Amino acid sequence: PDVFAQWVEKYQITVLNQTPSAFKQYAAVGQPYHLRYGIFGGEALDIPSVSHWFEQHSEKQTKLINMYGITETTVHVTYQELSAELLANRIAAPIGEAIPDLSMYILDQWLQPVPDGMTGELFISGDGV
Repeated sequence: PDVFAQWVEKYQITVLNQTPSAFKQYAAVGQPYHLRYGIFGGEALDIPSVSHWFEQHSEKQTKLINMYGITETTVHVTYQELSAELLANRIAAPIGEAIPDLSMYILDQWLQPVPDGMTGELFISGDGV
């Protein structure tokens, strides 16, 4: 992590697209002087490590983005900009809204939309599928 953090600073990297666990290692040693975006995907977001980041760094300096997706959708489906307020008192990170060329639906076993707050299966449609 130390060598990577030095590399990020040396080359003035402005965007990191990493798994949350890789970012957690960077966050433990890195100083985000030039970092404008931290984009997460590939695994579930670890809320405590992101919350710790917000305690140490300005949300205005570095925007943190959680993205969700699966291989069948050409990787990313959703986008959620994170903030300390959004993550407060949550046990799971929100996945956000569909990116512009995709649509998401929560459907039941009969492929009918479920009411808000009910359990269903996520269906995705659009150009990225």
